[in-house]
Amino acid sequence: MADIYKYRITYKKTGTARYLGHLDMMRAFQRAIRAAGLQPRYSEGFNPHIILSFAQPLPVGMTGLGELADTELLEPFSQEYIISELNAAFPRGLEAIAVRALYPGEKTTAALVRAAEYAITASVQGDGDLKQAAEELMESFSVIIRTEKKGKAPSEVNIRGHITELSVKGTSVRAVLSCGGQGNLRPEIMLSALCDKAGVFMDPNRTEYTRARLIMQNASEGIL
Repeated sequence: MADIYKYRITYKKTGTARYLGHLDMMRAFQRAIRAAGLQPRYSEGFNPHIILSFAQPLPVGMTGLGELADTELLEPFSQEYIISELNAAFPRGLEAIAVRALYPGEKTTAALVRAAEYAITASVQGDGDLKQAAEELMESFSVIIRTEKKGKAPSEVNIRGHITELSVKGTSVRAVLSCGGQGNLRPEIMLSALCDKAGVFMDPNRTEYTRARLIMQNASEGIL
């Protein structure tokens, strides 16, 4: 059996690349890996494809400054070479910024991600104080939101346990929220709850979200 070399790629997703959906991202990465001549490993079966996994796909339209993807190669390459060759092949708005070789048996990013840090520029109207509302929210034991799903009765959910950090400066909001298989809180839901608490109206069409980084379970890449 051929040797397998696993790598973790940290990349940015900005500009027009923000509007690439998950399948488009898979295609963009696979094309770039092939164009870079990185000797990717393919899956077995009737429809083989490059082995590639993303930590937590970004919602369409959101900027990502520290996204993560894992892939497997049949030959070893230097980190510098992988970065330069991928960036030469990526579409505009995608940029590899770091690469790390994984040790044998290391878990995938999808299994390790526990949270994400978001930077939000909120477009709000009203006289309420977002900063004070954020401080009160973090001091509370519950933040109840009402959810509705098609075909089901409305229900109430406490999202407080999914908010690890929250701070406000003017209309700039920084938040660390649960993200991954063990729990996921979308930043727009958190911001809506914050604005409700502050008594202000948020314009969703003019509010901008950036996922600054993904926070991993293991100590070398960050612990909540």
